[in-house]
Amino acid sequence: MKIDTDNLVPMTEANQNFSKVARLVDQKGSVIILKNNVPRYLVLDFRVCQEFCVNRFNKQHRIAA
Repeated sequence: MKIDTDNLVPMTEANQNFSKVARLVDQKGSVIILKNNVPRYLVLDFRVCQEFCVNRFNKQHRIAA
């Protein structure tokens, strides 16, 4: 799994400046929030998540058919 270090935000910074997290998600599609320097939370743009879920659903149903 590749992780873009520009998408990493410490928990304290996310708590103090969530608008920065939201802006990064708008720009990059996702942000990983670190807790104790360990990736803990993933914030996704809803459209990215929706597209992933639709593609996965379609792929599963093609295989099953």
